[in-house]
Amino acid sequence: MFRRMLLPLAVVTVVAGLLLTLCERLWPAIPEQPLIRRGFVTDLGYWLGMAPLSQLISAAALSGLSVAAATMLPWLPKDQPWFASTAPHIAALPAWLQILLGLILFDFATYWGHRWTHGDWLWPYHAVHHASHDLDWLSTARVHPFQMFFMKALQGSLLIACGYPASSLIFFFICGTVSSYLLHANLPWSYGPLRYVLTSPALHRWHHSPEDGMRDKNFALIFSFLDVMFGTYHMPERPAPKECGGADWMPQNLLGQIFSPMRQTWAAVADSRLGRLLAGRPKLGVTS
Repeated sequence: MFRRMLLPLAVVTVVAGLLLTLCERLWPAIPEQPLIRRGFVTDLGYWLGMAPLSQLISAAALSGLSVAAATMLPWLPKDQPWFASTAPHIAALPAWLQILLGLILFDFATYWGHRWTHGDWLWPYHAVHHASHDLDWLSTARVHPFQMFFMKALQGSLLIACGYPASSLIFFFICGTVSSYLLHANLPWSYGPLRYVLTSPALHRWHHSPEDGMRDKNFALIFSFLDVMFGTYHMPERPAPKECGGADWMPQNLLGQIFSPMRQTWAAVADSRLGRLLAGRPKLGVTS
């Protein structure tokens, strides 16, 4: 299972990276942005170190969900086609529609998982990704390992709950990887009238804008109509700002970005009522 997961993801990572690098040179959204831009070394470190870890996390999530499905849902057929759901209303659909619905469910989980990472407790981990000041496809790799596992588990759990076999997650994870690379690429593409259906690099750049309120817009990974449905779509006529960011307090080196969110979580827990209880401390303002 691990081998089947790792090889396709590794091939997609390399091929998509090469193609998008060429596209960014031919049709850049920001022509003056150099190839070796700010944060390039940090993002390269993520790509060389964290991207393989992401593949391992994806494989671990896939294997874990496979075991969980076999244990908790023993009635699932063992020879189920990779795209076919066992849910009666989904199984009755044509194969292409089952795949499309699977992609929508995958992005539905991604949308809400992404939106939740902008909440107080998960934001320190997701802020790692928003620490990039320049976007290109390589900046996609700047993701904290905890967020990787959280998102993969959420995406896979919803698909399996809807009857899709664990083997289908390979396809959906690959689609998510390609879409994420494309969204962060230094490209001006907006897809015209399809902007309300599909996400694009121009749309997602607004999500990384440091302007007030922009980080809470455009959460979808594949289908922008999810942002339209849930009121988070934002695509004005003017181009998005060239400068990205929104987490300037985050260290700009890889190790700092890995450990800083964990320190913040520990500090928040220690300062909470639970932390005070575990530490045997009274509530603030209460004397014995």
